[in-house]
Amino acid sequence: QKQNARRAYKIRLCGHLRRYKKIVKKTYIIYNKLYLRREFMSSVKTISELMLSFGSMSNKKIQKICYYAYSWYLTLYGEQLAPFQFEAWVHGPVSRELYHYYKSYGWSDIPQYHGLVMVDNEMAAFARKIWTLYGSYSADELEQMSHKEYPWQAARGTCRYYESSDTLLDDDDIIAYFSKNKDFFISA
Repeated sequence: QKQNARRAYKIRLCGHLRRYKKIVKKTYIIYNKLYLRREFMSSVKTISELMLSFGSMSNKKIQKICYYAYSWYLTLYGEQLAPFQFEAWVHGPVSRELYHYYKSYGWSDIPQYHGLVMVDNEMAAFARKIWTLYGSYSADELEQMSHKEYPWQAARGTCRYYESSDTLLDDDDIIAYFSKNKDFFISA
């Protein structure tokens, strides 16, 4: 009787192992298809957490840092970093999704992110470069910089400085503007 129970246990265990191997194999295939072949697009939350891993900052500053990360990635690689949609708000380019994600912090800084961010080494190096270029600027300085740039100005159109606007910044305008300034990014 004990021998039969052991045999039944081994048979059940083998069945579980076969199912586990199938799950691992499917996960590996999906990982290869999406992540290694760069078909994987990061989320807005992932990119913001990656930038927050360098230090705490205000909602306004994370908006501008993510805007510059998005703009440079779009210009250099010809694809979106994440599904950001930046609007031409009074204080510069703003992703509504990102704004709502962090608006509960109000005027306080969003704390530094200490969790695990699932990005590859290339993306981590790119984020480090963005932080090196823009991390030392205050939120107000980044706002002033974005106000001098064509993509924000074009999206604002005839709006007065204090008028609200939800017009999206055009990716073609972003690429055209940042392509002219590639030396700034490459030399840093």
